[in-house]
Amino acid sequence: MGFLKEVRQKLKSPKPDSRDIISAEDDEFESITVMSSVSSTSWTDDPVPEEVKNLPYYHGFLPRQDAEDMVIKVGDFLVRRSEVREGPKNEKTWMIMITIRVDTRGPEQVDHISVPWNPSKCAWECGRNNDQKKLGEFISKHIETQRSIMDDDNRYKLKHPVPRHNWQMRHAQVVKEKQIGHGAYGEVWKGYVRIDDERFLTCAIKCLPEGMISTMPQRLDFIKEAHVCRLLQHENIVKFRGIAIDEEPIMMLLEWCENGSLLDMLRNKGSQLTLADRTRFCMEAAQGLRYLEKNNVIHRDVAARNCLLNVDMVVKMADFGLSLASKFYKETKAETKMPIRWLAPESLGQNVFSSKTDVWSYGVLMNETVGRSPAEEDAKRDRDLHKRRNTVS
Repeated sequence: MGFLKEVRQKLKSPKPDSRDIISAEDDEFESITVMSSVSSTSWTDDPVPEEVKNLPYYHGFLPRQDAEDMVIKVGDFLVRRSEVREGPKNEKTWMIMITIRVDTRGPEQVDHISVPWNPSKCAWECGRNNDQKKLGEFISKHIETQRSIMDDDNRYKLKHPVPRHNWQMRHAQVVKEKQIGHGAYGEVWKGYVRIDDERFLTCAIKCLPEGMISTMPQRLDFIKEAHVCRLLQHENIVKFRGIAIDEEPIMMLLEWCENGSLLDMLRNKGSQLTLADRTRFCMEAAQGLRYLEKNNVIHRDVAARNCLLNVDMVVKMADFGLSLASKFYKETKAETKMPIRWLAPESLGQNVFSSKTDVWSYGVLMNETVGRSPAEEDAKRDRDLHKRRNTVS
């Protein structure tokens, strides 16, 4: 599969599926398949059992659409965790799902089976009179016997477990050492990921604030950004190291850039930078931007703060939280936070974005690098623009 086709498929902003957000106040519960009629199907406080998290085919908070893309052949399956809202207070709880491809034809090619957890028995309700202490043993038995996991439908045979990718990290592999940044988006830490008993890799760790429970849209945005970073391979683009989505907090692991952001370098050591240094920074940022344009990716947040400098002082474009795999995009959500001072006139006036609007933002980046911060003298205009767009810079 070519880069553009893959990035377009993966980076399309996924919407929460009605069958993944279940409310007791409507009838959407019937749109998923429930393995048992037991009433206790999910939990609020208890974490996913370690036995489930350690399964080689457990994919954590993998979004529904991504799960469907990964089960290709009949009998392919994986286990994941899904968000549920239940009760009169619409309380967020969790549910374990088995995603399985049951057929290669028709609209119902893939099904999502909820596996109810019965806390009074400390067991999984896997069919009629079939309590299982360990979900992995239940699955292994059905792979071996090739019996359907659904009592009334012979199509649900587990044949091929879909393993985790090598970039899907366990939380136990990730160690946060020092917080280096924070904001509305979350936190950034310096830390490392344990590859094996002897190998460790220093990385930047992006995550939601400690103790904050993510919402489904936040997780989808986070995973979409990880897809962008994973598929981009260029010397002037920050390297993707992995993602940990088994539990909270969800973490993205990125190349560690020792010299921080270009903005901090300009502010703290600007007097030591020559015109040749600044020109090279601009050139390297342009090379990264040219790569994005060539592959039809719109960054939408080109700025000195989002350009990092590695140990060799090479510019690495970063922060793809607003990026899109498209040649042209019109923003329809007024609440989307955008970098006002860096936006092109057509983005401000018509909410449209393209590689050309990235070029405008790059011009502002050049001004930051060789001159000063954008629109420093016109704070009132900025406040007016913020008010119009209902956003922040």
